[in-house]
Amino acid sequence: MYGLRLNASKTEIFIAGVNENQRTLVQEATGFTIGCLPVRYLGVPLVPRKLTEKDCAGLVEKIKAKLRLWSYRWLSYAGRLQLVKAFLFSIANFWCRQLILSATVVRRVDQLCDRFFWKGGDIPAKGARELLIAECSLWVAWERSYVLKGAGFWSMESKASFSWSMRKILKTRAELQPLFSGMLNYVLI
Repeated sequence: MYGLRLNASKTEIFIAGVNENQRTLVQEATGFTIGCLPVRYLGVPLVPRKLTEKDCAGLVEKIKAKLRLWSYRWLSYAGRLQLVKAFLFSIANFWCRQLILSATVVRRVDQLCDRFFWKGGDIPAKGARELLIAECSLWVAWERSYVLKGAGFWSMESKASFSWSMRKILKTRAELQPLFSGMLNYVLI
């Protein structure tokens, strides 16, 4: 109707469930070459089976390449958070719109994003972020300002509005107190 035509030299056709005679007829009628899976379309693998980790290696490598570029820059936590939200998650979401990613791949993408946010690159985090003694941590500053709100850690009551992790930390205080008893003189509570 509009005069538009597919370019036979740039187009492949994928045929399944037909015999060889019908396949030949379709190829002769269209002039398209017969393609076979797996193939990539817009960078995403199209496969006739469940995706494996190997199929998603392109996604992980693309995210790692972005991280290598950004890890040499001195970015604040806010800057890293913006890059994670705007670019890294959008790359993963593009894949998720077309495919069901395995839990292993999703965990790996989350791990890469977490590492970049907290450490500025694909560097494993060492040690725990300690609410009681890590003065220079952004997480600790946030927890003290917005969750504890000046209340003493050892005496405050848990609230339903707290995050799951904070409620869990507060629940284990009785078990933790003996571990910190020698340090309590140095801890800003």
